[in-house]
Amino acid sequence: MWFHADWYETVIMTKTHPTTEMKSIDWTHLNDLDMPVVHQVVSVCDRMNLQTIMSFNCDWNEEIVAQFYATLYVDREGKKFHWTIEGKPFLVNYNEFAEILGFPAADLDRPKIHNENVLEDEEMHYMYDRVYGEIEFGKTKGMIPYYKMLNQLFRYTLTPKSGDSENVSNMSKNLLARMAPNQPVFSVFDFIWEEIIITSVSPKMGCHYAPYIFFMIKEVTGVNILTDKGHQVYKPSKRTLERLLKIGSHAIPQAPQGPAHAPSHAL
Repeated sequence: MWFHADWYETVIMTKTHPTTEMKSIDWTHLNDLDMPVVHQVVSVCDRMNLQTIMSFNCDWNEEIVAQFYATLYVDREGKKFHWTIEGKPFLVNYNEFAEILGFPAADLDRPKIHNENVLEDEEMHYMYDRVYGEIEFGKTKGMIPYYKMLNQLFRYTLTPKSGDSENVSNMSKNLLARMAPNQPVFSVFDFIWEEIIITSVSPKMGCHYAPYIFFMIKEVTGVNILTDKGHQVYKPSKRTLERLLKIGSHAIPQAPQGPAHAPSHAL
């Protein structure tokens, strides 16, 4: 059983903020910036059924989310999460959690990114161009604006980070690859479910997905729990994005390139 109660005081709650920073996306604001590459990103997030969960907003209670991770037991076969709050046991199954977050049943039947092998850094080569700086595969350095903008949005939503913000690691790489042209849709909820499990094994870098987990806990427990952490909204200025993406106000967007072949699947 994957109980981590011993980490609660020694690892999780020793942090000033045990939960990872997350922000919801204001799609209207991004569209209003009138930046071609941003329009491309907004469009692909819509096509891949990401907009609803990425704009989801819910303040949370850091200690409650920390308790979830500290006591989480994952029933892989039964597809259930078990945890305790103040010593009282609770559980939610895969389909229930998905429904709580607003995912349609069809999402659960789509291909699963976590069935793939993690991309090698070199397999991301088509996401880079020396025009945007020295290239370092597996990092944001030299990344073309399209993929860099996606990575910026994902780091506050689907792949939250608490460490090196320039590092693109593990399944973050596969997620970015799915944003290439003509890629098929995938199960968004399954991606979140699997990443929560990965986080639970080693939450030393922070307790990810706090808004989603806290909202689910409130629904399952039926308790109106006080919050102590606000879920901020990501609303960058046009100038901020131009600096981040290393583009000018009237830059013509490049057509994003895709992989030469599909990612291999884990055995």
